[in-house]
Amino acid sequence: MMNKQQKIRMYELKKKDPWAALGLGLLIPGGGQFYSEKAGQGIMVLAGSILLALVLAGFIVWPVGAIVGLFQSKNHNELLLLELGLEEEDVA
Repeated sequence: MMNKQQKIRMYELKKKDPWAALGLGLLIPGGGQFYSEKAGQGIMVLAGSILLALVLAGFIVWPVGAIVGLFQSKNHNELLLLELGLEEEDVA
């Protein structure tokens, strides 16, 4: 059985700094949970953040890819007209 001084010492050794948890959480998704010894929650937050990032990146890359395709096809058509010796008005 621990006396009061030993319990206070144990608390001082095991307590966590909430600001450190916040800082780690801002740097690494789930870092605050890992710091607070909640590894399961940390893994869930990290996995969710990665999944969300992939979805958001997809919504960014998808339209950019479509716009790039637009310009590539316009460039292809212009080169094809040039190669065939036609003007745009000839095919319009």
